[in-house]
Amino acid sequence: MDTSTTPNPPKFSFIIVNYQSAALLPACFSSFQNITVPGKYECIVVNNDPREQPALLDLQKKFNFTLLPLDGNRGFGFATNRGAEHAHGSILVFLNPDARFLSGNFSDIENAFKRHPSLGIIGMKLFIEPEKPQPWSTGESISLLSIVRNHLALSVSTPLWNATKPQKVSWVSGAALAIPRTLFFRIHGFDERFFLYYEDVDLCARTKQLRKNILFMPRIRVLHRGGGSMEGAQALQKRAYFASQDRYFSLHRPYHEHLLLKWLRKLFRL
Repeated sequence: MDTSTTPNPPKFSFIIVNYQSAALLPACFSSFQNITVPGKYECIVVNNDPREQPALLDLQKKFNFTLLPLDGNRGFGFATNRGAEHAHGSILVFLNPDARFLSGNFSDIENAFKRHPSLGIIGMKLFIEPEKPQPWSTGESISLLSIVRNHLALSVSTPLWNATKPQKVSWVSGAALAIPRTLFFRIHGFDERFFLYYEDVDLCARTKQLRKNILFMPRIRVLHRGGGSMEGAQALQKRAYFASQDRYFSLHRPYHEHLLLKWLRKLFRL
């Protein structure tokens, strides 16, 4: 539910979900000096990790953000939706705690949404090193064929995450994603049945069902450490990934593709 009643709200609300990532947040917040944000903006940290609540309270003494504590880790989608309910900006920006801005002007995002009513979501260019784009940070539609091609190193999405000019794509990473708040609530936010992974791809798929476009905007550059909150939990990470992949296929792909995916996964560990 949209709960915004604040007069003169900020243009942008940056929403960050914390889980085992408090140590990464100072670098994330400090990187805001590398970007230009028009008008007022707010930052909201949704804490999925009660053990880190004291560390986050200490961080509030240095950085200006709203802290929204939850009673436990109920997944990325649940946490982001709670953050969105407390946000006041007309544009919501979901940002991972292990992400740092390298450069960019958020006027580009604001103007793109204003000029193109058919635009639904904007993704930013992710890097794993300052000059090395992050693979699988955007792409064409995900299907059984695309997964097989990826494992054969024949992906057709490689030119997209290497792009230097704006590109229409099928999905973008939720590590750095912008969406108008009105659209976010219209599609009921992230599907909370996705605990982790694929919730961003699902959000993009549901946005496209409304005939809204997904745009990859390389001018906004973000260094993404990746996996910062899942270090030391590879088995859990793998189970969560496959569970979310199965849910995505059950919702958005033909039944036979989902069955074949499960069979191929067992056979070839896709």
